[in-house]
Amino acid sequence: MPIVSADVLTRPPRAQPDRHGWAWAATGSLLFLAVAVRRWSNLKAGASDLGIFDQAIWLMSRGHAPFVTTIGIDVFADHVSAVLLLFVPLYRLAATALWLLVAQSVCLGLAVIPARRLADSFEVGRGWATLFVLANPFIWSAAIYDVHPVVFATPAVAWLLLAVRHDDRRSATIAAILIALCRADTVVVLAGAAILAQPRTRRRLLWLIPVPLIAAQVVPHLLGTWQTFERYYGKLGDSPFDALTHPWRLGLLVPTAALQLLSWLLPVGFLPLRRPRWIAALAVGGLPLLLSSWPGIAEPWWHHGAVMVPFVVGGALAALSPREDPGVLDATGRRRVDQVRIAVGTVAALVLVGPLAPWAPPRVRVPDVLRPAAPAVARAIAEVGTHESVSTSNDAAARLAHRGSVYIFPCPFADAPGSRTCSHPNLYRRAARVDVVVLPGDVDLSWLPGRWTVRHVEGVTIARRAS
Repeated sequence: MPIVSADVLTRPPRAQPDRHGWAWAATGSLLFLAVAVRRWSNLKAGASDLGIFDQAIWLMSRGHAPFVTTIGIDVFADHVSAVLLLFVPLYRLAATALWLLVAQSVCLGLAVIPARRLADSFEVGRGWATLFVLANPFIWSAAIYDVHPVVFATPAVAWLLLAVRHDDRRSATIAAILIALCRADTVVVLAGAAILAQPRTRRRLLWLIPVPLIAAQVVPHLLGTWQTFERYYGKLGDSPFDALTHPWRLGLLVPTAALQLLSWLLPVGFLPLRRPRWIAALAVGGLPLLLSSWPGIAEPWWHHGAVMVPFVVGGALAALSPREDPGVLDATGRRRVDQVRIAVGTVAALVLVGPLAPWAPPRVRVPDVLRPAAPAVARAIAEVGTHESVSTSNDAAARLAHRGSVYIFPCPFADAPGSRTCSHPNLYRRAARVDVVVLPGDVDLSWLPGRWTVRHVEGVTIARRAS
């Protein structure tokens, strides 16, 4: 048997044209975009998260500070996502959320390309990589649910893992910078990738983590964020120091973290469990998600899991690699078992934890988002003038984001009756700015402070401030 040097195993092979890969990437992007646009046109998108970034970019394109009124803070006090600046000139050309939907769909589709290159490095059929990406329910959840800049990082994470596989420091550095630009605190995935890296690339990745991570903490606090450590990691403590001095609290998160980790692995039949280093990389890269006690992060319906898919795909490809298990006697038998595991896992994941699941929230469940919203929602949107400041429902607010002040009812009012309250007290002082309150349905708005004219028209309640 000829001796093969380590350099041959790690250096990137000469790039071969992958026309089928680009065709699959384009097909996936178009499918993601078709569903996302249909949901948006059916008025099922929300002011959070799509409306947040839509309003912020619209404001910047008009020369204003990106203070997002639906959450009551600057968009960069929410998350440091420099990539949003790239959309400002596009909004000058045409102010529409479609730019964001297109960008997200393309990014998700592009993840196929490096995944197929990873398959080549493991001597596994490219079709497996394509399946693992395009049939992953977390990819579909991200594509269907609104827009978030962290999702833009998904193909960069896949390129990062490919660069690590080939010990390509230059490509790893570029991928790391792209990830940081999408969302600064996502550079935690570099620590996960470092577990898989050769020493020189590992050092490079670890050196690239501190600056974006510090910026992700400092910039929001300078801009007056209300996104506190306690909000997302309350079970660990009210501050990082409190968490570090009470490490036993980690035990409180074991059930939800384990369930989240298993849901990530389900679409590939848990194959990465055969590759401990890949599991370690997945766990470290996804640590902020696994340790969070904020309920929405552990749920599979939103955007949070998409950026971890490349780790899952890489681990599954490593498990399928004949090079990784040269001593397996019954290779044919193992392949058949693996194929069954993948088929069962893919179908189970799509049915149980994807947007096809019957118990998925209506906001993201495929049959629901493909149906038009109630006519009252469209009528509520039509009732609002171009320059009016408005408080309205979440779905209507998503289509009314191109203005200085749009709020999700009952914000910015402090005294709404019943169980619904405005969760952003810093918006209360803005109540006097609201010109109109428009809500689908027959709603009692007689309690609004000040003088208002209230009327009910065709399933819509409209309250306008009296002049």
